[in-house]
Amino acid sequence: LRAVDAFYEFVDDLGGSAADAKAVAEAMKARLRAERSASNKLGEAYCCRMLRRPHPNGSSLVDALGRHKLALAIYNRELGPNSLESARTTQDIATLMFEQSEVTSALEHYQYSLKAYCRSLGEAHPETASVLQDIGGVLLASRQYTSALDYFHHALRVRLAVLGEADPSTAETM
Repeated sequence: LRAVDAFYEFVDDLGGSAADAKAVAEAMKARLRAERSASNKLGEAYCCRMLRRPHPNGSSLVDALGRHKLALAIYNRELGPNSLESARTTQDIATLMFEQSEVTSALEHYQYSLKAYCRSLGEAHPETASVLQDIGGVLLASRQYTSALDYFHHALRVRLAVLGEADPSTAETM
């Protein structure tokens, strides 16, 4: 109650009326509700993304893919299509597609993630190296050996530069 009185006093000191104070308070409440709503939506998207693998309860890769697509739609709407969460979710979608042998779609999604990571984090970042390695894996499975090797080498160069030789991620790439 003291905070409300102090707020009205503050508005009065600025030369505003009680109506001005009420309008400002309503605007602040509306913004808080919008932020809470966005936060809830982002929480929902995060939960969808974390349920990434088929579950013993019978959910399938198709279910996981559907949850990720829902999460991606929420992230794109709330944070924008160039956000890191959108890039990470797109990478997860690519992995699920690859696991379902949808190689062309997986490669497209990985390429999109790679561009987003490079834009957001730069080329010299462990997450960028991760998607480079994922692309190499898809190309290897597609028997595009030369291209796969190029991506694996690129991932290795990034990890060596950023993480060093002793890091397990670097050793995994070697």
